[in-house]
Amino acid sequence: MNNNVLYNENNSSFFNIRRKSIMLLYKMLQSSDFIKKILNKRLRKIILKLDLNQIVNIDILSDNNYPVDCILQLNWKQIVSGSSEGTLKIWDLCTGNCTNTIIGYNDHIVTCIVHLSKKTIATGCELGSIKIWDVVTRKCINTIIGHSSFVWCLVKLNELHLVSGSFDKTINIWDLKTGICIKTLTGHNHTVYSVIKLNWNELVSASEDASIKIWDITNEFCINTLRGHTSPIFCLIKLNRNQVSSGGLDGMIKIWDLINGKCVKTLNDHNANLISCIIKLNHNQIASGGYDKIIKIWDIQMGTCVKRLTGHTHYILSLLKINKYQIVSGSCDKTIHIWDI
Repeated sequence: MNNNVLYNENNSSFFNIRRKSIMLLYKMLQSSDFIKKILNKRLRKIILKLDLNQIVNIDILSDNNYPVDCILQLNWKQIVSGSSEGTLKIWDLCTGNCTNTIIGYNDHIVTCIVHLSKKTIATGCELGSIKIWDVVTRKCINTIIGHSSFVWCLVKLNELHLVSGSFDKTINIWDLKTGICIKTLTGHNHTVYSVIKLNWNELVSASEDASIKIWDITNEFCINTLRGHTSPIFCLIKLNRNQVSSGGLDGMIKIWDLINGKCVKTLNDHNANLISCIIKLNHNQIASGGYDKIIKIWDIQMGTCVKRLTGHTHYILSLLKINKYQIVSGSCDKTIHIWDI
């Protein structure tokens, strides 16, 4: 048995009692008025780190019939996951239960999820459509159609615009009010797997053509193309205003300097296994997951893996940081794991 699993037949009653107590404290701690009156900032951090994280955050959410392709945090208590069966599931992090299932795509893969506002999210799927959802009513309030195939990634550009990357090799910028594509960026020779916002006028994209491109949105042209990976690039994150990190099929994580367009560091400890997801943990650490079924925590400055999280039995497809001490992972093993890092 995995020692990191909180819930089992022998300890369920004890931990359920402790969980309710800790979550009540946590809910109280979320109230700024309560905290300011009773606890100082240093003591708050100690309670959250030592009590909440050691007791509550190690868990496995398992109510999926298909691989968990993407995860998004809705609020401090809830996450939403998208799966290969075309459903969205709302999870309560306090209880570990699935509280709602939204049938959105009729057996078509939900590939990505992004926040638009406190009440709305957007999802992409293999059909090439983008759906806008009201998370309160759990209803689809708009469907945006324009891509000819898989929508692999979504990023909120601002309050009015959404960006998508697709199997059709394009990056589209959408007007959220009208649902109309107002700009299309072309230049990749194959699927666009990841797009991130660099600043108000620049995007960075990664593709199956093994290239990373920096885009000027206003003028609709590619500023620079970064090359160094030897195979498709599946994930991309912003580290700071001048650096991004990428991971792909070659099993390597690369750190890029966007000013000179050079790879400044290569992290390689996934034994040549595909890297499907990367997240930023803090100014000097990132986490990665992939086909070796291991989540690895990296020290960027040292260029080494400092921690390995094991427990998934199949490929890791998605990672999410939910607070300073916890991350969530989704896998082909049909489970979502919550980890204390």
